[in-house]
Order: sequence, then C-alpha cells, then structure tokens
Amino acid sequence: EDLLTKLNSIGKDLLLKTLPNYFNNTISLQEQNEAEATYANKISSVQTRIDFNDNVINVFNKVKAFSPKPGAWFMFRNERIKIIKCQTSTINCMPSVIANNEFHIGCEGGLIKPRIIQREGKIPMGIGEFLKGFKFSVGQKVNA
Repeated sequence: EDLLTKLNSIGKDLLLKTLPNYFNNTISLQEQNEAEATYANKISSVQTRIDFNDNVINVFNKVKAFSPKPGAWFMFRNERIKIIKCQTSTINCMPSVIANNEFHIGCEGGLIKPRIIQREGKIPMGIGEFLKGFKFSVGQKVNA
C-alpha cells in the first residue's frame, strides 16, 4: 500500500509533465519491444500464505509485499487471518508458536509483531482492538 501511494504520486507528476508535450506533438512514441516484454503470473493464494517456519525477514517482506491486497495470511483454529502490517524482533522463539499475550508469532530467527490484522470476513483492525475480542493462549501453534 505504501509503494502504491508513492508510485501514484510519481505517476501523477510524470503525467502532468508529459501530457502537454504529447498534445503538442513534441515527444515521439515508441512501441514496446515484445521480445523484451515479460509476463507476470497471477498471484495465487498458496503464494500469499505465511510460513512461520521461514526466516523472520522473509515473513516480514511477504506481509509488506502482499498488503493490503491480496494480503498475507495464516490459519488459526480453522480461520484465515491476514496480517496487514507488522514489525519484527530478533528475540528467539519457537516458529509458528504464539509467543506472548500480544499475539507475537515466532519465526526462524525472530518473531512477527502484528500491528494491523484482519479476521476472515471482518475489516482490518489494530492489534489492540483485535486482542479485545480474540481468545488464544500463549504457546498455541498457528498453521497447524
């Protein structure tokens, strides 16, 4: 989402600079070289699933890459939960295990600290609001 906002701003500025030259025929257009074009496959649900056995930096980057849509997600008690924003810590803990009452989740080499989370069928919410109505126990496994 942060990248989208930044690129929208850059694109808007570029468009405002370029359109007058386009309408005045002072720029020349070039066709895309199809031999150099690449195709990006559709992102699948399997690719967006979080594997907390992975390195904490890889998990953090997956959350950033897929937020807010389609969203990086994991399963907890048969419910799909998306992490929209998070932070990391290098505290050692068990991967795929809820480490504390703040719903921090262990990864290889650290833990993920969700900041904005979204339960299936609900709107995204801050972790404080989420914790008020979500029951779990420290030590429970996610994606189990």
